[in-house]
Amino acid sequence: MIVYRASSRIRLTLDTSSPLGVGGEAEVLPVLGADGLVAKIYHHADRIDPAKLRLMIANPPSYPDSAVGHTLIAWPLDLLADSEDRFRGFLMPRVKQMRSLIDFYNPSRRRKNYPLFSYRYVHRMAQNLSTAVKVLHNRGYVIGDVNQVNILGNEQALVTLVDTDSFQVGNEAGRIFRCTVGTPEFTPPELSGKAFSQIDRAPEHDLFGLAVLIFRLLMGVHPFDGRYLGSGDPPLLEQRIACGHFTYGRQKGTPYSPPPNALPIEVIDPALRALMEQCFIEGHRDPSKRPDAAVWRAALSDAEDRLSQCRVNPIHFFGRHLLSCPWCERSRLLGGRDPFAPRAPVALTRSATPSEAPPVPISKPRVAPKRRRTASVDFFGLTSLFVGLAGFWFGQWTLLPAGLATLLGLLGIQKSRLAKRTAAVSVLGTIIGLGIIPFGVRRITEADRLDAISRATSGQKDLIQSAAPRQMDEVSQVAAASRQTEKFLRDLTVNDVSGASDTWGPGSATTSLRKQELNNLYYKIKDLGMVQHVDFAKCDVKGSECYMEGVTTFAKGKRHFIDHVSTATTPHLMVSFSIDEPTRPASP
Repeated sequence: MIVYRASSRIRLTLDTSSPLGVGGEAEVLPVLGADGLVAKIYHHADRIDPAKLRLMIANPPSYPDSAVGHTLIAWPLDLLADSEDRFRGFLMPRVKQMRSLIDFYNPSRRRKNYPLFSYRYVHRMAQNLSTAVKVLHNRGYVIGDVNQVNILGNEQALVTLVDTDSFQVGNEAGRIFRCTVGTPEFTPPELSGKAFSQIDRAPEHDLFGLAVLIFRLLMGVHPFDGRYLGSGDPPLLEQRIACGHFTYGRQKGTPYSPPPNALPIEVIDPALRALMEQCFIEGHRDPSKRPDAAVWRAALSDAEDRLSQCRVNPIHFFGRHLLSCPWCERSRLLGGRDPFAPRAPVALTRSATPSEAPPVPISKPRVAPKRRRTASVDFFGLTSLFVGLAGFWFGQWTLLPAGLATLLGLLGIQKSRLAKRTAAVSVLGTIIGLGIIPFGVRRITEADRLDAISRATSGQKDLIQSAAPRQMDEVSQVAAASRQTEKFLRDLTVNDVSGASDTWGPGSATTSLRKQELNNLYYKIKDLGMVQHVDFAKCDVKGSECYMEGVTTFAKGKRHFIDHVSTATTPHLMVSFSIDEPTRPASP
C-alpha cells in the first residue's frame, strides 16, 4: 500500500502482508524502509475526523524518554493520505518486544513469558505506568478507555501507552473530541451504564482505571473480584463496581470474600493499601478523593525501597512490614509452584517524569539487609495459649498475661492468614487473653477498696487508742457512781415513790434524804459528761443519736441498768435511769 505523509508528501510503502495488529476499526502495518515507524490505517477513514489527530500532532505531551529506543506513549506523528489526498490514517512510533500488561500481573503468564520478573519489577512497572498517566494529565489529555490491552510492558518494567487516537482531546476554543469507548471492568462507578459519546471524561475517571491496574499488578486479581456470599447469581463485575463493593476493603456490608488462593491484602505495602481504600471507598462517594498519578508514583517508589530480599530465593522480594516471605509460603501452598522463577533478573529501568532527567538503569536488584529468622505461626499461638492459661490459673498480675496473650494471639492470627493456615490455636489464645482481662480489672478494683478500708481502719484505731485513757477514767468514775446508785436504789421501795405528789413521793425525812442524795448523785453522774440526757427511749450522747435497748421505768418497780452503746465514731459507756429527770437542786 502506498500512502503519503500529509506534512511533507513523502511517499511511504506499507507492508500489508505482515500486519502487526488488526482490529474492528483499523489495522497496524509496518513501514518498509523505516523500521522505527508503523502506520495505523482505518477501515472506514471517512468516519474519522482528522481534526482530532491534527490537534494531537500539534500538541504532543512533553516527556524525556527513560531509555534509548523506548517510547512511553505511542503518539501520532503525522497524518497519512492516499494518492488522491484522502485521509487514510496516521503515522506513529513502532513499539518492539513488548506485551500486554496481563502478561505481567497474571502469575502463570508471567512465569511463562517473563520468568525473571520479580515483585520489585512489578513495583517499578506500576511507577512507570503512573508516570505515563501523569504526563498525559499534565498536558490536558484524558485516556478515557483505560485497560490492560492498551498498555504494553517489557522485561525491564518499562511501559508504553498505545491506541492513543481514542484519547479525549480538547482545543483552546473549548471543543472536546470525546473518547467514545470504554472497558466495563475499568470504568468508574459514576460512569456505569452511561453513553460515553455523550460524556466529557475527567482525570479522576482515569485514576480509577489506574488504581485497578496497579492493584492487578500487585495482587494478580481485580480489586472487585471475589466469591459472592449472597444468594442467587453473583453480580457482574461492573455491577459490583457500581455498588462500591471493594472486596479487600475494611468497610462493612460487602457481600464478597477474596477468591480462593488469592493473595492476602496484607502482602502489599500499608501505604499502598491505604491509597487503594482511598480510591475505591472514599473515591466511590467522591471521585475527587482518588489519589493522583503523582501520588501513586511516589508511594510505589517508597514501597519499592522498603522491599527486602528473601534469604531462601534471591528473586523473592517482599515488604519489610511482613514477618516472613509470602512467596515461599505461597509456593508451599501451591504445591511447589513458585510465583517467581529462581533466576537472576535483567536490569530495571524507570521512566522519567516531566521534571527529571532519565535515571541510570539499575544493573542488578538491591539486596536487602539480612533479616533475623522469625518465629513460626504455631509458636505465637501456643505461647499465647500458655500465657493466658497461666495468668488465669495463678491470678497474679492478671492484666499483664491477659494483654500479652491477646497480643501474641493476634500476631498468630495475622501470620496464619498470610500462611493460609488455620488460626484455631491463636484464636483460642486471643479469646483466653481477652477473657481474663475482667479478672485483672476486678483484682485492681478490689485491691484499691481493701487499701481504702485499711487506711480508714488504721485511722479509727489511732483515734480509739488516743481516746482510750480518757474513756477508761470516765468509765471508772461512772462505775463508782453506779455502785453508790445501786446501794440507794436497793434501799428504796416502791412505796417511796408511788403515789407521790411531787417528784420523789410522800416526802418523809428518811425517804426525802434518800431521794435528795439520789437526786444529787444523779446530777453528779450527769456532770461527768457521759450522760447528757435521759429518757425512756433514747439518749443523745456527745451529739450522736443512738438507741438503748431494754429501758425500763423505776416508778414501776423495775431495776435500773448500765448499758454499753457504740456511736458512729467511738464507743461510749452509758448510764440510764428509768425515772423522770428530777429538778436540779439549788446551789447552796
